[in-house]
Amino acid sequence: MTRRDHSEERTVAAGNDGPDLPSGWAVRKESDDELVVAHEGGDLALSVTRERGIWKIRGHQRSGEARHVTDIGAVSTRDDAMRRVLSCMEQVNAELERVGWDRRICLPEVVDGVCTRDAATMEHIVQ
Repeated sequence: MTRRDHSEERTVAAGNDGPDLPSGWAVRKESDDELVVAHEGGDLALSVTRERGIWKIRGHQRSGEARHVTDIGAVSTRDDAMRRVLSCMEQVNAELERVGWDRRICLPEVVDGVCTRDAATMEHIVQ
């Protein structure tokens, strides 16, 4: 994993040393149809999954025994999904830095606006 501190537009791209992710993130699962990345500690994760011709982006947050899944949105291409998931990771990192000592965030609020299309709309467009 390589630390990324500059702000030009980037994609999550596989290379010899794996995907180039923001600090604190690691790949949990990767295939042609799915990518799951988790933040250190494992309480926060993001997933991109191809379902019925669209790429769905979701956030996953664990708090104690509770697990929450947030539908972030959907896009038509893998590249667009990777750009948006990278944006989510950077927004999470910025928020974690801002909140300081307890490092608790509300994931739906942090990633709000990253993807403006919901999955139902995208499914209708693809059909």
